[in-house]
Amino acid sequence: MPVPADPFRRPQAVVETSIDPVMLYRSDELSARMGWRPSGWRAARRAGLRATRYGKRWYVRGADVIAFVEAHADQD
Repeated sequence: MPVPADPFRRPQAVVETSIDPVMLYRSDELSARMGWRPSGWRAARRAGLRATRYGKRWYVRGADVIAFVEAHADQD
């Protein structure tokens, strides 16, 4: 029997998780797609993720995200 939905719980937003290499992502969009908290974003920047600051926002190219993840993937 299915469990009834909790009426007091907020519905979770559906976040797309794919990264398009030709897109430009804001840091908050990228963090949501990658599942990063603010500390994860800072750690990625310190580890070499290329990003550009314009005004008060950070922007990252999708190709740079893919290159960063491939370079830092665990080698099994």
